[in-house]
Amino acid sequence: MITIDSKYQQLLLEAVEEYMYKLSLQLETHKGGPLTKERKELTKKQSRLEELQHTISSYQETEEDIFFYKDRGNLIC
Repeated sequence: MITIDSKYQQLLLEAVEEYMYKLSLQLETHKGGPLTKERKELTKKQSRLEELQHTISSYQETEEDIFFYKDRGNLIC
Protein backbone atom coordinates (compact mmCIF):
# COMPACT_ATOMS: atom_id res chain seq x y z
CA MET A 1 0.00 0.00 0.00
CA ILE A 2 1.23 3.48 -0.84
CA THR A 3 0.39 6.52 1.25
CA ILE A 4 0.30 9.82 -0.62
CA ASP A 5 -0.81 13.20 0.66
CA SER A 6 -4.31 13.86 -0.73
CA LYS A 7 -3.31 17.34 -1.90
CA TYR A 8 -1.48 15.58 -4.75
CA GLN A 9 -4.55 13.65 -6.00
CA GLN A 10 -5.43 16.08 -8.81
CA LEU A 11 -1.79 16.43 -9.88
CA LEU A 12 -1.39 12.64 -10.01
CA LEU A 13 -4.56 12.31 -12.10
CA GLU A 14 -3.30 14.92 -14.56
CA ALA A 15 0.09 13.21 -14.84
CA VAL A 16 -1.52 9.81 -15.44
CA GLU A 17 -3.86 11.28 -18.07
CA GLU A 18 -0.96 12.97 -19.87
CA TYR A 19 1.01 9.72 -19.87
CA MET A 20 -2.03 7.83 -21.12
CA TYR A 21 -2.30 10.32 -23.99
CA LYS A 22 1.39 9.80 -24.81
CA LEU A 23 0.84 6.03 -24.87
CA SER A 24 -2.22 6.39 -27.09
CA LEU A 25 -0.09 8.32 -29.61
CA GLN A 26 2.51 5.56 -29.55
CA LEU A 27 -0.20 2.91 -29.99
CA GLU A 28 -1.66 4.88 -32.91
CA THR A 29 1.47 4.15 -34.93
CA HIS A 30 0.77 0.40 -34.50
CA LYS A 31 -2.90 0.64 -35.45
CA GLY A 32 -3.85 -1.87 -38.12
CA GLY A 33 -0.52 -3.63 -37.86
CA PRO A 34 0.47 -6.95 -36.33
CA LEU A 35 0.40 -7.49 -32.60
CA THR A 36 4.10 -6.98 -31.98
CA LYS A 37 5.91 -7.31 -28.66
CA GLU A 38 6.13 -3.51 -28.40
CA ARG A 39 2.41 -3.12 -29.05
CA LYS A 40 1.58 -5.74 -26.42
CA GLU A 41 3.78 -3.98 -23.86
CA LEU A 42 2.22 -0.58 -24.63
CA THR A 43 -1.28 -2.04 -24.35
CA LYS A 44 -0.44 -3.69 -21.03
CA LYS A 45 1.02 -0.44 -19.72
CA GLN A 46 -2.08 1.43 -20.85
CA SER A 47 -4.32 -1.01 -18.97
CA ARG A 48 -2.29 -0.64 -15.80
CA LEU A 49 -2.44 3.15 -16.06
CA GLU A 50 -6.22 2.95 -16.47
CA GLU A 51 -6.37 0.91 -13.25
CA LEU A 52 -4.18 3.46 -11.49
CA GLN A 53 -6.31 6.32 -12.77
CA HIS A 54 -9.44 4.60 -11.47
CA THR A 55 -7.83 3.97 -8.08
CA ILE A 56 -6.77 7.58 -7.70
CA SER A 57 -10.01 9.10 -8.97
CA SER A 58 -12.32 6.83 -6.98
CA TYR A 59 -10.57 7.52 -3.67
CA GLN A 60 -12.86 9.25 -1.23
CA GLU A 61 -12.18 9.65 2.43
CA THR A 62 -14.40 7.63 4.68
CA GLU A 63 -15.18 8.64 8.23
CA GLU A 64 -12.58 6.11 9.34
CA ASP A 65 -9.94 7.67 7.08
CA ILE A 66 -10.79 11.11 8.37
CA PHE A 67 -10.53 9.89 11.96
CA PHE A 68 -7.16 8.19 11.49
CA TYR A 69 -5.61 10.52 8.96
CA LYS A 70 -7.17 13.93 9.56
CA ASP A 71 -3.91 15.34 10.81
CA ARG A 72 -1.90 14.09 7.83
CA GLY A 73 -4.48 14.26 5.00
CA ASN A 74 -3.21 11.09 3.33
CA LEU A 75 -4.43 9.37 0.19
CA ILE A 76 -4.23 5.59 0.60
CA CYS A 77 -3.87 3.46 -2.53
